[in-house]
Amino acid sequence: MADEISTVIKAEMDGVTIAIKASVKAAQYIAQLIKALSEHMHESKLMHGGSLSFKNLNEISETSPPVMMIPDELKDDWKKFCKKSGIRYHVLADLNAADGKFPVCVASQDVPKVEAYLKDFYQKNISEAEKVMKDYDTKINELQEGLLSASPEEKREINLKIEHLKQAKDEVKRIIEQDAEELSKNDHTMSFQDYLTTGKQTTVEKDPRGVVNDMSKGGQSVPVFEAKDIFEPIRSETLVP
Repeated sequence: MADEISTVIKAEMDGVTIAIKASVKAAQYIAQLIKALSEHMHESKLMHGGSLSFKNLNEISETSPPVMMIPDELKDDWKKFCKKSGIRYHVLADLNAADGKFPVCVASQDVPKVEAYLKDFYQKNISEAEKVMKDYDTKINELQEGLLSASPEEKREINLKIEHLKQAKDEVKRIIEQDAEELSKNDHTMSFQDYLTTGKQTTVEKDPRGVVNDMSKGGQSVPVFEAKDIFEPIRSETLVP
């Protein structure tokens, strides 16, 4: 029953008071994580990437600056976009380096521009992925035609290639579905509390202070994987890191 009781945790980050409502079970983790983020922000300037400090962003934002998750593919373009569009933002520590996105706080009045930026990205991604899907279809059809005149040994090799191409096609299809889901959203923002929960079931949940401190040395917070997840093959060349 104790786990169902909620409590409010208050902590300060860069002079900004953060209030988080959490279950008693989660309270200790969240308190430790906020403290670790605050200390690291002050001591090692881990979050130097933003155009504004966390404190200054909160001061100029019309309401509490929401957190937005930006696809990792946009890391090189993000700063250029923000400079060109006048976006006020602050990069936060990435609590899950394996989810393909990095978190930023954005001034509330600048959110519409970022929403348009994300929608444009997901639309282009879908268009490119659809071209890859068509390419796979063409290759599969060509191989299937080759089966008609192939020897038994050749057929085994061709069927294996077809199987791998179909797996690759399914992988790209899943990406299209994920991007289509993101494209359909009218709101890509989350609260600071929701941002903290992105670290659930990752290494930062087990050791908030240690993992956050290691980030300045190139360390990352990553999910705790099962062996079967680690060794799952990737067939599509477009998805290979």
